[in-house]
Amino acid sequence: MIKLVASDIDGTLVPEGTTSIDPEFYEIIRKLKKKGILFAGASGRQYSSMRALLDPVFDDIIFISGNGTNIMRKGEKLYSMGMNQADVAKLIVYMRTLPDCIFTASTLDGIYYEQQDEDFERLQMEGYHNQIHLVKDVTKEPVEIQKLALYRKAGIAAIGDAVEARWKDTFRVFQAGECWIDFVDPAADKGNALKELQNILGIKKEETMVFGDNFNDIDMFQQAGASYAVTSAAEEVKKAAKYVAPSYEENGVLGILKKLAEEQE
Repeated sequence: MIKLVASDIDGTLVPEGTTSIDPEFYEIIRKLKKKGILFAGASGRQYSSMRALLDPVFDDIIFISGNGTNIMRKGEKLYSMGMNQADVAKLIVYMRTLPDCIFTASTLDGIYYEQQDEDFERLQMEGYHNQIHLVKDVTKEPVEIQKLALYRKAGIAAIGDAVEARWKDTFRVFQAGECWIDFVDPAADKGNALKELQNILGIKKEETMVFGDNFNDIDMFQQAGASYAVTSAAEEVKKAAKYVAPSYEENGVLGILKKLAEEQE
């Protein structure tokens, strides 16, 4: 029996960088909870962005944010993993040299960034609903950085492989969307966070269902008995999942969760 459902957000439940979610999704989350099935959002987004999207069911769900660096429930921190600050400083120096890119540092207090850009700021505030802080030098801020991310409006594909090769021995590096590369502690990923949550809740791998669309979801697939990649996912991602689900355009995850709720009747 499934007792825990974990789902990626961008590209799986909603279009990248939006809050366009079907309100029926909230109803299904509440219905599943009544049947003993918990829902966890698992995203590269920061916590405040996830909360803005899922606020109607804030008390009913669990938030895995920052690509597995935080687990929050009802405003309480269940798990957190920061980054080595010396390595962070080196990566920031490198990212400052990349043309046409903006880097962000994620904390529980929002994201910090150094390059002012109206389109980027609009995406963060109106798309992701992030709390943003423009600062002169991120490394001088008295905050714990839990994730660094590199944003390239034209798409990350042209530089993604080179950036990943340069830093893969220092950080866990994910191409986390068309325009994003994420960097976290080597031990941090959605799969490890999901495993930690399973241990906290006393839920087995076989009792877990997951959904995702990108390479940063593969480790999460491996921590679940039932794993779904949406049809828009890359072939490598789909091969890593047990099943393929319709995309968000067809309310694929919602349809599978509705069926799951019906099976518990």
